[in-house]
Amino acid sequence: MRLQIMNDLHLGHPGSGGPPPLAEGVEKVLVAGDTCKGLAKAVEHLRRVYPAPTEVVMVAGNHELWSKTLDFEEHWEAGHLAAERHGVRLLENSVETLRGIRLLGCTLWTDYELFGAHMREVAMSTATHSMLDHRRIKWSRDPWQRFRPPEARILHHQSRSFLEAELARPHDGPTVCISHHAMTLEAVAPAYGRRNHAR
Repeated sequence: MRLQIMNDLHLGHPGSGGPPPLAEGVEKVLVAGDTCKGLAKAVEHLRRVYPAPTEVVMVAGNHELWSKTLDFEEHWEAGHLAAERHGVRLLENSVETLRGIRLLGCTLWTDYELFGAHMREVAMSTATHSMLDHRRIKWSRDPWQRFRPPEARILHHQSRSFLEAELARPHDGPTVCISHHAMTLEAVAPAYGRRNHAR
């Protein structure tokens, strides 16, 4: 079975090259987030570009949840409705098994401890003041609350617990973990790794 993996398409942004064509023989497309703004819109766009019988499996990135109108839960409600309508598998702390391949999916927000627990508060404070996610994602509408580093950290721990529990379960076949944010330090580009920040 051939899988085609992609992420950070950022459709609609200047410079986006658009979605890549389907490679020959691909049966499943795995999309690891940041397709475009709006989770339902991302689902719909991917299904339009990769029509059935190609299977589309996706997780949300941070940019899917940017919005002037929808809060966090509303995005997920709309996203799941769109996924059900279009036959797209939208994963968030959830599992799909397709022809013996176990797929574990989540956005995997950060716990702000990439450079150690002692740097967590500094990292969270910096993110509060500089990351657009914490200005463009609404956590709740009533009462109104912005998506902050503490919420991201809670979501990270929920996803990490999900991954650890699922990986501890026996599975007779391959397992593929799909997340938008990196699961290991080895997946971080060298320019942003621990060594360059320890100076």
